[in-house]
Amino acid sequence: VLKGRDVLIQHLGKVVGNGNSIRLWHDPWLSTSSPKAVEGPLTLDDKDLAVVDVLTRETCIWNRAALEKQFPTLLDEILLLHPSTTGAEDSYAWLQPSSGSYTTKSVYISRHRLNLPPIGTEVNLLPWIVWFIWTARNCLIFETRHTEPTEVLSKAIAAAKEWITA
Repeated sequence: VLKGRDVLIQHLGKVVGNGNSIRLWHDPWLSTSSPKAVEGPLTLDDKDLAVVDVLTRETCIWNRAALEKQFPTLLDEILLLHPSTTGAEDSYAWLQPSSGSYTTKSVYISRHRLNLPPIGTEVNLLPWIVWFIWTARNCLIFETRHTEPTEVLSKAIAAAKEWITA
């Protein structure tokens, strides 16, 4: 489980929705291709800022003046990201490494990568997916029963939808 957690941490990034749950200086939110967090000198006043603090309150688009003040060298990169204009929650994304290195891990990730259609819910699926990965792992270890990744994901989505409607 700890090795799985390390892989998740290494390849998960935050996707900007409304910016409320993304810590500006601590979470990996700067890229949609690799987990990248802001680096640089951090002041005591700025340590608790969230992405929402550099968005305009009315339209939820980037506040250019705030970005220029905080991140003058990252301005162009940040402006490529598109926050939600409908107020959707921030989410996680699995970001495959873009180093180009050919490793067992990168091959495994490439071969098992799923392109998911919209699932019709705004619930955070991460806890459901992690739970069903855990139960699939237990089935493999204790019952020697293999579960396909697509089945694990389908079960996680179905359970999350069932929970919402309950």
